[in-house]
Amino acid sequence: MKKILTYIAILTAGLLAAVSCDKNLPPVFDDANAFVGFDRPSLTVEEAVVKPNGTIMPYTATQTFKVPVTLGSVKGISETVKFDVVETGEGGDFLYHELIDKKGDPDDKANWKDQTAHQGKNFNLKTVSKTLTFDAEHRTQYIEFDILYYPEYTGDLKFDIVLSKPASVGLGYNSTCTVTVADVNHPLTEMLGDYQATSDKDGKTWVFTVKKDAKDDHMVWFDNIFANPGWAGDDTMFYGNVDDDKTTIIIPLGQTSEYVYSNGNPVMLLGLTAEGEGYDSGNITVTIVRDEETGKILGLDFGEEYGVWAYIEDAGSVGYAYPKITAVKL
Repeated sequence: MKKILTYIAILTAGLLAAVSCDKNLPPVFDDANAFVGFDRPSLTVEEAVVKPNGTIMPYTATQTFKVPVTLGSVKGISETVKFDVVETGEGGDFLYHELIDKKGDPDDKANWKDQTAHQGKNFNLKTVSKTLTFDAEHRTQYIEFDILYYPEYTGDLKFDIVLSKPASVGLGYNSTCTVTVADVNHPLTEMLGDYQATSDKDGKTWVFTVKKDAKDDHMVWFDNIFANPGWAGDDTMFYGNVDDDKTTIIIPLGQTSEYVYSNGNPVMLLGLTAEGEGYDSGNITVTIVRDEETGKILGLDFGEEYGVWAYIEDAGSVGYAYPKITAVKL
């Protein structure tokens, strides 16, 4: 299938900003509805700092990871909230695990690979009292951790923090927060991060981010590959497969986003030619550019055949960039 690009109308995030509630009916809230909860249901922190040259630096004693917890009330209720750090599931099994042999028995615990972060090995709790005290001047408090570097490739590890219901207020929707300790020893760590991209034909510049896949260590995801940050996010990323020698990334065309527009269609990644034609089959072959002496990754070259075009059927363009696209690692 071939699509001809005759006019590019960029859909902005504002088109999706309509809300279903009545603007003339302001929300009603009083302290009878007060609650406590995590600001977010999940958070991610890398296990160490990776410098641009690839050097891994463990965190110092002053670099503390903080998980925010908020007590929502009108007057500022005074309350003490208890929490617990959970590393094991029912029966003392790993809280998080994956199968060593994906075709093996999922109930065979000998086939489980531990993917749980453990205290003393991957993190240390600094808020040792396991309590948080709130009042009108302290509506948000923080559970603090030291994140420990483990110098082997384990994959990302997770643990949970669970709030207990206090006496005077309810628990909010986010009463559990899952913390992911991201492994920086991933085989593709050197190519992950932000890139400053340029489209030679029209001089367009933008920043995209290369992220790892949660399970496949030969796959990366491009966040904002289509040069429209208003539409960037985890649900509009597109993937590429890295070869064993880490010289190229193959991005399949025609892949679709997790996100689905209001008309029922996802965002599709097309290859955009210099003449404005969009293709939904084939691949974009990205060359990984390295320093000849050090081997350090300097950037990415998307080649001359295709740029990128993110398109929603029966709606229009989300973003685009003509060839030739080159990107410098930031």
